[in-house]
Amino acid sequence: MAMMNINEFFDEYAMRLYENSNRDAAPELKDLVSLEQYKALLHPVYELVKDGEFLSIDEARHYLFAQSGLTEKATKFILQDKMAPGAVFTYGTPIYRETVMLGNRQEVDYNDNHELVPAVEPMSENTIFDLASVTKLFTSTSIYMLVQSGQLELDQPITKYAPQFKNLSNVTVRDLLTFQVPLRTNGRIENADNAKDAESILFDIEVNPDFKFGMRPYTDMGAMVLKYVIEAVSHQPYMEFLNENIIDELGMKDTGLMVPKLKLSRTVNNNFDYQIKNGELVLNTSVPKGVTYDPKARMLEARAGLSGHAGLKTTVEDMAVFARALMNKEILEQQYLDQLLTNATGQKYTVKNDNNEDEVKYIQYLGSLCYSKHPLEGSSEVRHTLSSKAFASAGFNGTQVTIDYVNKVYFAMGAGRVHNRYIMSDGSLRYTPVSTPENPNLIEVAGQEVINASKFAWDRDGAIVHPSIDLALQYACLEAVYQYYAPEELEQGCSEKLYRF
Repeated sequence: MAMMNINEFFDEYAMRLYENSNRDAAPELKDLVSLEQYKALLHPVYELVKDGEFLSIDEARHYLFAQSGLTEKATKFILQDKMAPGAVFTYGTPIYRETVMLGNRQEVDYNDNHELVPAVEPMSENTIFDLASVTKLFTSTSIYMLVQSGQLELDQPITKYAPQFKNLSNVTVRDLLTFQVPLRTNGRIENADNAKDAESILFDIEVNPDFKFGMRPYTDMGAMVLKYVIEAVSHQPYMEFLNENIIDELGMKDTGLMVPKLKLSRTVNNNFDYQIKNGELVLNTSVPKGVTYDPKARMLEARAGLSGHAGLKTTVEDMAVFARALMNKEILEQQYLDQLLTNATGQKYTVKNDNNEDEVKYIQYLGSLCYSKHPLEGSSEVRHTLSSKAFASAGFNGTQVTIDYVNKVYFAMGAGRVHNRYIMSDGSLRYTPVSTPENPNLIEVAGQEVINASKFAWDRDGAIVHPSIDLALQYACLEAVYQYYAPEELEQGCSEKLYRF
């Protein structure tokens, strides 16, 4: 059989990416990226090999990295715009992983006089991050592992497994896993007097009758309940279940609820974030290194251990191990992986605007405690160039993971973006932006200036996530080219690369 020429190979590969993005996709999710756009994405790879001459694959990867613009975008986002003190992110294919780190894991700390002073600690490859809501992906994976082993049925009521949730007798495991039922508590868990009272508030959770069509379905509450389902079915604490079935099994050496004292020195600092309350700038000092940032999870941990919605601590390297295991279907068989990632909430609908014209809107696109692809990329945690089987999870603290088992690429990130930053307001005072060449993103409140990181989640994708994922797609194409035309070069290539800026 005659070997394809280079042009034919790239045409076929671009068509494969295009078909992967549209296969089994809902109508509003088709043709989000055109065939021509996929060809443009792969063009830098084509330029490297179009003449049939092959650099070493390491040289080719370095060329693609250099021309991607990732360095410039990431350094602007972190070092110039200061959207986070620093970041570590990694991306790759089944045979190659690239890691970038820049900035710091800590900028300030208390001195002996309890004064806040500069105390810079640079990011490292093994920096430990608080996963925040990325913990939910471990919860949904755990649920499907129990379904896969025949121990759990998704369409059984919550109360079959966790009868303490007496108000959820008509709510199924699947309902909570896929954000089908809105929930509310009669009281704020994080404001309870103690962990026992906080857990009592959670056990009294109920369906929210005030939820209306079109509202954002994403919530922490379902994952918080599902942790107790996992414990009831497995007959062990949630953290023990994760250790036995995922963490130890995959060799994730730095993942857990508690950060050992010996590892605190390389843990990101999530303390000292600024909030506006009652018109004043308030400094949060309740989250020393190793402590869970999420206040609900932090309140419950003392009594109930790891919560289902937040609290895991890990490194980007361990996140990559977990992502690759899901991508390679080592943890979940494909049928359960497909259930996990399938959109369960998102839909297109129209409303009449003020001019009585139809206006298109979308309900948030969510899978099982994770994000699926959204028709509007600005509203999507999942990059549009990925396949219809891609999914993602993101945490408030600056963590993100994306997995595409069809195109065989993944991305994982930690940033610790709350440290020494303004992150939110109670609405009592509008902030006044201040812009200077040294610090282009500041706010001023009552004469005090602090860095404004409230745009982190909106700017992160264009600066880091999207270019990293597109680069991983280029690497996957490059590896396919070398496997076909120059397998000896592919075999000699390295498996990891680290960049620091």
